[in-house]
Amino acid sequence: MDNSGIKLSRVAAGLALAGAAFASQAQAATVVKVESGKLSATGTGPGQVEVFKGIPYAAPPVGALRWQPPEPPRAWHGVRKADRFGAVCPQFKQTKGSFYQEEFYPEDEPQSEDCLFLNIWTEGVGQGAGRAAKRPVYVWLHGGGFVEGSGSIPSFDGSALARQGVVVVTLNYRMGVFGYLAHPALTADSPRHVSGNYGLLDQMAALRWVRKNIAAFGGDPARVTVGGQSAGGFSVNALMASPEAKGLFESTINESGALLGFAPLPTLAKAEEGGKAYMDELGASTLAAMRALPAAKLLGSSLDHYRGGRWGMVVDGQVVPMDPGEAALQGKLASVVPSLLGGTANEFTSLVPQIKMKVDDFVNGAKAKYGSRYAEFSRLYPHADEAQAGQALIESGSDKFFTGQVVWAQHMGAEKKSTWLYYFDRALPGRDSERYKAFHSSEIVYVFGTLASVDRPWTVMDRRLSQAMLDYWAQFIKTGNPNGEGLVNWRSVGDDPKQVMELGEHIGMVAMPRAERIGFFESVIEH
Repeated sequence: MDNSGIKLSRVAAGLALAGAAFASQAQAATVVKVESGKLSATGTGPGQVEVFKGIPYAAPPVGALRWQPPEPPRAWHGVRKADRFGAVCPQFKQTKGSFYQEEFYPEDEPQSEDCLFLNIWTEGVGQGAGRAAKRPVYVWLHGGGFVEGSGSIPSFDGSALARQGVVVVTLNYRMGVFGYLAHPALTADSPRHVSGNYGLLDQMAALRWVRKNIAAFGGDPARVTVGGQSAGGFSVNALMASPEAKGLFESTINESGALLGFAPLPTLAKAEEGGKAYMDELGASTLAAMRALPAAKLLGSSLDHYRGGRWGMVVDGQVVPMDPGEAALQGKLASVVPSLLGGTANEFTSLVPQIKMKVDDFVNGAKAKYGSRYAEFSRLYPHADEAQAGQALIESGSDKFFTGQVVWAQHMGAEKKSTWLYYFDRALPGRDSERYKAFHSSEIVYVFGTLASVDRPWTVMDRRLSQAMLDYWAQFIKTGNPNGEGLVNWRSVGDDPKQVMELGEHIGMVAMPRAERIGFFESVIEH
């Protein structure tokens, strides 16, 4: 009798069992313990990135906890699966086909006021060596004008940075009316007699959570960098100014988050006036009535109205004791630490509608802002007709935005030798490249190594630039200095205040771009 068929079937069965065992081992759940309980994520084998999603870092801010400082997360029993992102904080859905929707928001995410979750990318934590690695930690604060965004946007995927030996944390924080409402009734109800800044307090709560728990993910709680872009960068400035955040981080990264040069933050009293007017419009005059309002009604129906600068941080005398920009200028920041900061060449191309600017309107606005220096401003930004005025609005706004970062960097005192300034000027390839160029937020996918999250015809040069930025950011997070082997030398602001690191088709130190224009805004900001 021929037994070859039986033998072959046994071999095949053995191989199948071995394959199943290997797959089972490769996909074995990685379990870690944090202060609230145990978490599991799907492991991918030694040396691979593991992702823990939707971890509560605070109690749900709902019901009586709406417009309260965040409370500690609630404990759970058993092992909680951390395999999906948590709900994002309430916000308007992006308009399909709009510029930023196509760039950053490919899908609508579930929303809920129960949204205080963070996500962690780390390498090989399922292995003993990975868990004990004590890697540097990067906590990322998303942008979105304090009214939109989340920590789960695809462009913020932390895998590439994790492969560089960094533990990456992204998070949601309360926004808009939920995160920044100041109101006399809330102030009176507070033991500290303040209101507003709940989103900023959320960020501090997340940083405290990281201090307590990140070691379980292979992170070093004594080496935390907090970074952010746009509103996230503004938040970094506020954290540096707040005594309550002192000791929660060792260095900062600020991408396009310049506070200097723009209107100072409102006082608590001013913010209370606006908050009361908003609640009066909704017919809610008591705390109970305010907290009973549905989230949809609080958001309202007008995105433009909601976005119009109504919501943001407040100088409340405690959490934010003074305007962070003024604190920097006066040398009164609570945390002066190594910092990497900068901006894009064309910040305002995506922030200002492409409209015909009436010359008279532009002239009146410029004269109101610059007074006796209007003639100098006019020479730098010609605006003889509507087309020129529209372009002048974009260019002057972009230059002023970048100058805010320059001036902040130059006021870091003894830390100027540990302060690193960049200028990103790569016009992204593909749709509307000539119109938007190096627009506000365009550097993010390069830093995170997530070019594939955006549908653009990326080139070899883009991939080279992204790798260089990944390397610089990772080195800074690890050491407080972006320089490393194989990288073009990046001189600090303290070593060369008249130069800046250009990140674009060219990578290297260059003379301050648009020097005369930047010099004009420097003198405006500092006086």
